This record gives sequence, structure tokens and C-alpha cells, in this order.
Amino acid sequence: MRCAIALVAVLALDSCSPPERAVAYRIESRNQLIGGTDAIGEIGDYMLENGRIRVVIQDQGYSRGNLPFGGGLIDADLVRPGGHQASTGGSGRDQFGEMAPAFFFDLLEPHSIEVVDDGSSGGPARLLVAGRGRELFAMTELLIKMVLGPETLRLETEYALAPGANYVEVTSRVINDDPRGRGHQFNTFEFNGTVVPVPMGDALIFSAKTGVFLPGDGGFEQKFSLEERYRVPIRLPALPGLVSEFLASRGDRVSYGLLPLPAGEENYIHRYADDYQGYPGRHTDHSFVLPFSAGGVMPVFFASPPDLLAAGEAFTYKRLFIVGSGDVASIADTVYTVLGDAVGTFTGRVVERPSLEPIAGASVVVLDEEQQPVNQITTRAGGNFRCSLRPGRYAAAVVMPGRRVQDWQQFAIEAGRRTSHVLEVDAPARLVVLVQDDHGRKIPARATLVGVSDAHELGLAPRQFLSHPAIGEKLHYTDMVADTADPATRRYVESIFAGTDGLIEGEARPGRYRVYISRGPEYTVNVADVDLVPDRTAVVTAVLQRVVDTSGYIGADFHLHCSSSVDSVAWPKQRLVDAASEGLEFVVATDHNYITDYSPTIAALDLVPWLSSMPGVELTHLEMGHFNGYPLRYRPELVTHGAPLWQDRTAGEMFEALREAGEERTVVQVNHPRASLLNYFGQFGLDNETLEVQGRSGLIAPNPESYPEYAKDNFSWDFDAIEILNGKRLDILHNYRVPEVLPPPPLPENMPPAGEVVRNDQGKVAFPGVVDDWLTMLNHGRVYTGTANSDSHTERQAETGYPRTYVGVPHDEPSWVTPHDVVYGLLARNALMTNCPFVRLRVGEATIGSTVRSQGGKIAVAIDVQTSTWCTPDQIHVYLGTQIARTLPIAPEQARHFTTVVELEVASDTFVVVEVTGSQSTFPIVPGEEYATVPENDVFASLGSSLGFHMDNWGNLRPQIRHDVTPYALTNPIFVDGDGDGRWQPRP
Repeated sequence: MRCAIALVAVLALDSCSPPERAVAYRIESRNQLIGGTDAIGEIGDYMLENGRIRVVIQDQGYSRGNLPFGGGLIDADLVRPGGHQASTGGSGRDQFGEMAPAFFFDLLEPHSIEVVDDGSSGGPARLLVAGRGRELFAMTELLIKMVLGPETLRLETEYALAPGANYVEVTSRVINDDPRGRGHQFNTFEFNGTVVPVPMGDALIFSAKTGVFLPGDGGFEQKFSLEERYRVPIRLPALPGLVSEFLASRGDRVSYGLLPLPAGEENYIHRYADDYQGYPGRHTDHSFVLPFSAGGVMPVFFASPPDLLAAGEAFTYKRLFIVGSGDVASIADTVYTVLGDAVGTFTGRVVERPSLEPIAGASVVVLDEEQQPVNQITTRAGGNFRCSLRPGRYAAAVVMPGRRVQDWQQFAIEAGRRTSHVLEVDAPARLVVLVQDDHGRKIPARATLVGVSDAHELGLAPRQFLSHPAIGEKLHYTDMVADTADPATRRYVESIFAGTDGLIEGEARPGRYRVYISRGPEYTVNVADVDLVPDRTAVVTAVLQRVVDTSGYIGADFHLHCSSSVDSVAWPKQRLVDAASEGLEFVVATDHNYITDYSPTIAALDLVPWLSSMPGVELTHLEMGHFNGYPLRYRPELVTHGAPLWQDRTAGEMFEALREAGEERTVVQVNHPRASLLNYFGQFGLDNETLEVQGRSGLIAPNPESYPEYAKDNFSWDFDAIEILNGKRLDILHNYRVPEVLPPPPLPENMPPAGEVVRNDQGKVAFPGVVDDWLTMLNHGRVYTGTANSDSHTERQAETGYPRTYVGVPHDEPSWVTPHDVVYGLLARNALMTNCPFVRLRVGEATIGSTVRSQGGKIAVAIDVQTSTWCTPDQIHVYLGTQIARTLPIAPEQARHFTTVVELEVASDTFVVVEVTGSQSTFPIVPGEEYATVPENDVFASLGSSLGFHMDNWGNLRPQIRHDVTPYALTNPIFVDGDGDGRWQPRP
């Protein structure tokens, strides 16, 4: 009886429960956090939550992510009772990066954060972040001061969450605090007779796991669209870029959106509508422009302040940060509701032919009358979908991996009416590959499906017919050969599958393919032709033979990213299966500002016989460069697992912090030191012929007075290794020289002769190569180990282990190799950098990394090159110091195994390095650098040109970042005591 009374009382309380409230509070325990793959919230941060969503605003101080400062929105999710725990504390599914208000290129550096309304009154819960502006990029400081003027502005951002809302209203204020009572001038700075505007908005970092979508201008693809916009003439006050009315994403059961609220003349696009006349994109009083995406940061500008802001007055702009349920439609529905748009409803179901079984998790993409993507819906249980659309005519189709996009369904939407359709899609074809080695052992391996495009598609870019990234399809890599009527010129990679224990499985679009079964550079390749039919399974068997003897060495990749990096889509399981299938034996997790440990996943996948690992990090400075540290202590009790901070630190301080976070001996590695603009050597103006640290100056350069970490004296040589070869970037290996065949115009007026190094006005190398950097360092006695790493972020198109570093170890069985063995081998410089050729080098008894004394002023250099059947080197360069002492051809019949001895004369202390190259493409095992990202220097050059600043004198005379991948290997040095005094001391 008592229990019954209690139950009645509980039911009565439920029926009379108070209305849902929004609350704001400071986080005091880990179980209050959101959690998720990208969650970086911590105790001391601030939470806004209601019955629908939860968001975390980081406390003041440095950001734990990739932006410089706290005070921004860092985690967000729907309210959910369960979930998976992927970060310390919380059980949510956060997949967001960061969001911070951007006042042109100033960010808000917070000095205070307070809960101004905890929600107890029943209204919106509010947080207020206040501070001053500070540059997003140190290199833009001079530009910011020229455009924004004196530092008299106070900045505030308020985050407000109302009960029942699935969005946070974000209000930013720019307040003129001039102590002398002077007005602040905006939009009045002139350059070359043109007014430079001061747009405002947000700096956003989206996780790569949630594809960013811009309706009507780019869809799911921003890279190619931005490149196209840069070619469209536009001048101030309009900025180049993508123009859209809102931004959305899709993810695993959570998605995010940004909607600028209507602002009339205070909206940047609306204010300069005449200047944007005819420019692509949707132009409204709530549109924004995305001028570039660099370093993972997407600035979104939509607010235009008045020309004069009187003392004590404030300029305010607002937008909504929306949390959806995993697709674009859940964001768009909120957008249309907030804007008060008349809409109709599009509903339906997705089924698979021929069974007509419903498909949950399918992506339905909607195009408008201009064939532009405007919405995307993910089907729920039973294959059902629903979304709101403005009145008009549309087309919809299903976009799924392994299925061809077809049967675009045409339909019309009327306000207040519902339109329903059943969308059908063919079943995928399935492929099963059974793999063993020549001893009958089941082995990890990879299967690459290669197709041939139709002849009638000649002249089209691959993204116009092979796949359509704007609607969410993945890009297909091609052989990069000019297409002709010959089918051999029209090859492309359809799919790549990997598997362990001798079994590879995958689904692909039906068609006729050639399948290449491989296991990295040490094994042969098995080739078979298959016909893949919908709803059928094709089975292929393969035997792979190990033909390259790498005894005494293990193949390692010291630069890998997985889902813990905000810009990576590869999950640890997938990353490690890929690594094992490529014949890698040792891997290092180097996520951005986050320490990851692969060892539990290796054990869970039963990969211990094939693969070993150690934890590391890529300490990712927004501008100065990226630096790996390994092995590091993995600290699961910390949100970033012990990753050091990078903000406001000198290079030497960052190197020291990595070592403090490490084990007994930590390797500090400078990554891609010449890649584009934001790189370590380039940011300090390192002259690779003299090793003079010149610093940088000019309009786009850090000011060492404001940012002393960029002072020339703060360049640090206190690192251990240099990443010579990063991914497929063969274009930045050597100092760029004028090619024999010139690229098309524009070209500089005064062209150097063919073969000459391209130099700037000061006579310095214009496009330095990292191999030349390294050789000069060795010649000056600055000895660093050279490494080669894939820097792989994506799933299987940026192939894990290409290139790789072979390191000498006592035992080359992966399960026996310890991190200590690998570190010792690296620091002893017993290492080879390669994307496929395996090279052994010996001078007398000395091997790579060791020192030999010359006999009678002569040395005999023994070279042994081995390759698999898919790798064809054709040339060897033997370096004596910084100069090529001998060039040797490799005949085609010798390409599998080439040996020779070269005699060289030496007169002083020097070193020997061997470089192996080839001219034949490694496609399809390693496709070319076909879809390289827009370099940051091109991004800033485009932005500068729109502002009236001329920043590029080279035109097309520059290294080509899109190119084939060809065989390449480079040894670390053998040091030669040429004068016989028992010491190695080179004299440059």
C-alpha cells in the first residue's frame, strides 16, 4: 500500500513538473562535461544547457585546441542519456572544433567570464565573456593595426540559451572605450585609393568528421569552389570567397550550424551588395563570406560596423549557433523557423533495389533549380526522411559510398504542403579478397580497385564525372595522365580496402575493375580483373611474395593522425588496419595538441605480431610550425592526455615542454619545415645556403617587438630530427630551379636561365627545399636525423606509410621492438627515408649513421637498392657533402635489385648521402598529389590582392604542388673523417 501511494505521488509530481529551464554554471566535476571524440572541455569551463542541447564555453586563458585563446565555444551536443565516452568525463558525442568571435583578424582575448543569468528566473541562461582584441595570426598584426587603428576597443561576447531552444544566441559587441572621448573610425583606411573594410564575424574550426556544408555555394566542398572564386575578379570593399546565408555540418548523430541574424545595412554582404553584384552565392541581409580556409581555421565574416563609433557607444552583431541531430536538414529546419520563411515539407523513404528494403543512415541530397546543393537529410529507422524546403522546384537523390548516384527525383514544394517520394538506389557490389604470403601465412594486405572512365567524358575534370564532392561524394584519384581515346590514359582509383588475417572485404560501385592486392614496398603485387555486380559478391585469391630484404630494419611512420585530431576522419581502428596492411611495423600517434596511445587498439585487433607503437603528439602552433614529440607519457586523467600548450612560447620553450612531457629520451622532430607559408624555417627566414636566421618582415609577417617568440634570436636548433619527406610533397625537397619547359604565363619579367635556382630580389633562394636545408646543416656540423612520414589525416587516399622511415633496430620482429630501440636507432641516425626503394649504404665497415676514416684520401661507397615490382627507380645521386659527386643510371632490368661500388676522393671531413629517384608513376599503389590543398601563401596572396596589396612576383614560376608520385629514397649520412685526425669536424 505504501509503495502504491509513493507511485501515485511520483506520477502527480511528473504531471505537475515545472517547465523546462535553461541553466548556466561553472563546471565543477568531470561528470558534468559533454564528452565525445573532439571534446576538450575541462573543470573550470562554463556550461549552458537546457532540455535539448548542451554547450561548453572554455574558461579564460589559452585554448586547449588550435585557436590561441579561451572564451570560445569548444564542445556541443544534444542532450542524450547515454553515449560513448571518448574524452575524460562526459558521455556525449561532441564532434565540434572551436568557435571564437573574429573582429576582422582580431580575436577576443578574455579578461573575465561571468554567469550573468543562471536561468533560475525561467528565461535564457547567459554567459558574458569580456576582454580586448588580439591577432588571430601574429603575421597580420601590422595589417590589423593599419585597418583597425588604435587599441581603444573593448570586446564582449554573450552566449544565451533559452529554454527549449536548440541554438545559442551569440551576441558580440565592440565598445569604444577611448579615454579621450574620441570616436573610432571604421572602414576609412585607404590603400592605393581604395577603402579597406573591417568585416566581423567568427573564426571557426570544424571537425573533419563533420563535413561542412554551404547551401548554394560549394555544398560539401569548399576547396575547389574557393579556388574558382579566387579567379573571379573582385575588388574592395568586397572580399573574395564563398557567399552563403548559413553554414551547416553533418556528423554522427550530431551536427552544427551558424546563422547570422538579419542585420540590414550592418550585414556585410547586404551593405556592399552593389560590389557583390553578379558574384556567385546567395546574397541576403544575413549572408556571410568565407574568404579562405587556412590552418584548419575558417573565418566567416557577416557584420559591417558603422564608419564612426562614438566614444562610449557599441556596435553589436548577432548569430545563432545551432545544434542538430546529425544532418544539414536539422540545421536548415531551425534556420527557416527563425527567419519566419514560408516552407513546405519534403518526406519520403529510401529503399534498396531489387529487394526494396528500407535503408537507414542514407544521405539524401537536395538540389535547387540551378543544380546547386541546398540541403541534405540522413534517413532514420525504416529509411524515412523529412525536411523543410522553401517553395520551388528541386531534385533529390541518394548519395552513399559504394553506390552510383542516379535517378534524380524531380519535385516541387509549395508553402504549407507536403510532398512525398520513395527514392530507390541500387545495392552495392561486394568484393572479398583472400590473401596469404608464399609460405601460406594469412597476412594483412590492401586491395585497390582501378577503373577506366568512359571515353565520352574526355575533357572533363574528374570531379565533374567520377565523383561530385559538392554533394558529399569522396574524390577519386586518377593516373594524372592526359585523357585520350586510349583506355590506359583514363585510369582512376575507385576504392581502397584493407584487411587483416588474410581477409579483405568492401563494397563498391558496380562495374568492371582491375584489383591490385599489395602489402607495401617489400612485397609483390597481385593483379586480377573483376566484374562487380549489384547485390553480388566477387571473390579473389592472392599470394604475395616478400621480395625486399629489410632485415635489421623496421618500417616506421612517425607522423599519423586519427579521430583525436580535429582535421582527421580516420578512427584508430581504421588507421591501424591500414598501417598493418601497408607493411608498416611501427607507428606513432601524433594528433594535434592531443596525446593518443594506439597500443590498446593494436591489442584488441590482434595486430601485435605485425605492429608496435608509441604515444606522441604534434604540437601544432597556429603559425610558427608543427613539432612532433615521441615517446610521450600518456596521461588518461587529463583531457588532452598531457599535451603541452603552445601559445606565446618560443620554439625552444616548446621543445623543452615536449621533452618534459616525454619519457626518458624524447625525440623532437620539426615537421614539414618548408611546407607553404606557416612553417618553422620559413617563419624565421632561415637561409638554407648560409644558415643565417634572417627573420621576416613586411606587411604579412610577425612583429618581434609585439611577439618576441618570433625574434631571430629565438630560433632554436634544439631539436633532434627533421621531417625531410612529408607525404607526397616531392615539390619541396630541393631548391626550386627554372624548368627546361616553362609553365604558362604569368611569369616574371627577368627570367633566369633554365636549371638556375630561382632567387628573390635579395639574391636568396625564393623556394627553398628541405633536402638542401638538411645538407647545409650537416655541412656546418649541425647533425639531425632525417625522417620521412605520411602525415596521413584521411582514410585511405592519403596512404599510411607513404613515405616511411626504415630504422635500424636490434630485432626487426614488430612484437619485440620497443620504443627505446626505435629512439636509439633514430638518434644514431641509422635510418632510411623512402616511399618505396630500400637502400643499404656502406663505406668499408661503416653503415648509415656511423663514421669512417678515409684511406689515402679515398673511400669506396657500396650501394644496394631493392624494390618491389610496382616501384621502378632509374637514377642514383651520390652526395659528397652538399654536392652531387656522382650520378648513376639504373637500367630497367636492374630496377628490382641494383648494386654498385663508387670510389670517391676526399680531402677533408665530409659525409656521404645517397638519393634514389625514378620517373615512373607509382599509381595506383601510391596515387599522385592530385588534390593538394591551396597553400596558405596563395590564400594570403589572394586576400592581400583583394585588399590592394601586391604580394606575389613569381606568377606560375613556382613549384607545382599537383604532381605524380615517383620513386624516391634518401639515406641518412655516413660521416667521413677525411683528414684522419679521429674527429669529424666539417669546415663549410
